[in-house]
Amino acid sequence: MAVRKRGEGGTGKFAVAGPRPSRAAPVTPKLRPIYVPRRIDKSIRPSADPPALTGSIKERFDRGLAPCEDWFDVVPVGARPRADGARGDAISRRAVKAARTAFSPTCRRRNDTLYATAHRINKTTSSNLDMERKFSIDEIGRRLELALKPAEGPLVEEVLEHVSNHGVLRGPVDWVFKAWIAYVEYATQEIMKTFQLTEEERRQLLDFRGAMKRLLPEAQRQAKERLTTLYKAVVDGTYRMEGNKLYAPDGAWMYAGEGFAPRITIHGVSASAHFPDVLKLPRERLELLQLGWRASDEGNNDGRPFMGTTQPWQAFAWAAARYGELYIRTASVNLMREGANIHIQIRAKDWKQRWSKDKAISLVADYLRRGEWTPMLTMWLGDGKARWRNILQSKYELLVATKEPWRLGIRKGAYEALAATGKEAFVKLREAAGVYGELLDLLKAHKWIYIKLATDNDLRAAYKLKTKKRSIDVLREAFGQNGEIPTEQFSHAEDGPRRGNVVVAGVVMYLYLVGGRGGSLLAEYFTRDVGRALAAAGRLESAGLRPNVVRSGPNYVVYIATADLLRLAEGDEAVRRAIALYLAEKAKNGTPRQRELAEKILKRHPLFSLPTLTVSSKPASP
Repeated sequence: MAVRKRGEGGTGKFAVAGPRPSRAAPVTPKLRPIYVPRRIDKSIRPSADPPALTGSIKERFDRGLAPCEDWFDVVPVGARPRADGARGDAISRRAVKAARTAFSPTCRRRNDTLYATAHRINKTTSSNLDMERKFSIDEIGRRLELALKPAEGPLVEEVLEHVSNHGVLRGPVDWVFKAWIAYVEYATQEIMKTFQLTEEERRQLLDFRGAMKRLLPEAQRQAKERLTTLYKAVVDGTYRMEGNKLYAPDGAWMYAGEGFAPRITIHGVSASAHFPDVLKLPRERLELLQLGWRASDEGNNDGRPFMGTTQPWQAFAWAAARYGELYIRTASVNLMREGANIHIQIRAKDWKQRWSKDKAISLVADYLRRGEWTPMLTMWLGDGKARWRNILQSKYELLVATKEPWRLGIRKGAYEALAATGKEAFVKLREAAGVYGELLDLLKAHKWIYIKLATDNDLRAAYKLKTKKRSIDVLREAFGQNGEIPTEQFSHAEDGPRRGNVVVAGVVMYLYLVGGRGGSLLAEYFTRDVGRALAAAGRLESAGLRPNVVRSGPNYVVYIATADLLRLAEGDEAVRRAIALYLAEKAKNGTPRQRELAEKILKRHPLFSLPTLTVSSKPASP
């Protein structure tokens, strides 16, 4: 069947040739499933016949299990095609170009041939990406060291602060598992206080609490033992890499590549428990909550609803919508920049999965158009994008992460849909919550707090006052529980400063010109470890300075301002000379803006002038 491109008729990027459909009778996409290789350009319309799969992949595909999802998407015929063919995977431009060439409309063949070519391109692409996206051994070692850092058990207030700000609990293994246990205990007690439960329901809730409190310590022991073994192998250089796995000599291994955070899998730590019906909602209202979860974070495991999460509040919020017998397992420990987090998986054994992911998203959009916001509430609790700065500046945008944004609303980014705008949208979400909002309140869910900030002016004003704290104070509140602050050297200070560097209290910092009315000079120290950033700031404070710490991309930046540098230069000739050399170099060879700023600072502060150097705003002659 012929295919024509955009501009030649049709309703999508590509359209089937034939009579142009009238506006009065639009063509409704068929819902017949087709199978598309995930990493290949989806601008074509492949055969409806599934590709030939062999061995264990076919068996797992027939059972609907996860490994087949690495290769295939099931989409409705007529759905709007993707522009790049990627689904959360970074693909090199060369691979995308090769895929588009291999699967252009003029070169289409049988589906099994397409799959063979797709497999070959993916294999080549993956081998190239492995070199680009795997973590360095130094970074893996740093994350292992952070995860194994000794830490005391947290206070409940600290845990709730983490949950209400970030949703997820992160820190050393000793801290994060105890934080989960503390949160489970807190949530259980609050639910029993807030909701009217029968004796049987109280027993079920305590049964759920007991199962979680049995699983978490067992998983902690397994995780710490394996992380210790892997860390020793990395430090001693006795590890080996096989594909995307790092192995210790005794066979312990972890995932360490392909663009995902390093993680270890927890084996054999699972239990069954019951969660009570705390909401007491009519079945039709409960199904609206379930629909939104299915459209976002909820998966399908052998025909049963399934949830995987690193956020403890989500475990309770989802279980309340899928109450009954649950199968719970501690799946993995992920090593993030800020510390380890725990990924648990829950399967609702008393419910059957009624919707596919695509069908659930379509139904959420349909309900939203008809004025029913309940499914959108739980979809946003799963995949909503909480932009705190926007909401504090009264910029009301309901953003949801989805791989096909046009199905849900206006496309805001590659994988973001703008479902609604205006304060009224958040008011509708809050009203739709009803008794579910009471549960979210006591769980301290950060996305629910976001909705309340959008609808409550007094709460938003109080939150703004809280955010006026200096960044370093906020970081200390959030990460102060992560053990002792390290005291080692922060760079090679003993080698002496190089041009543009200055050593302050044993910390090697980089000088940096900042624009403004008169220009200013900062000294900065960069690290990806929040513990090292706070330790460096502590050293600077012990020297009588006033540092701050801010986040810049993946880095934490410790900096001191011009006033502190002036005080240092007055009492330390090495600091004065380092700053003077830096300013003289920028005034002579910098960009026009740098020359302008450097000359202003030199005029304002003659202390930094070097008589032996000629400062000129003209560039040096070749």
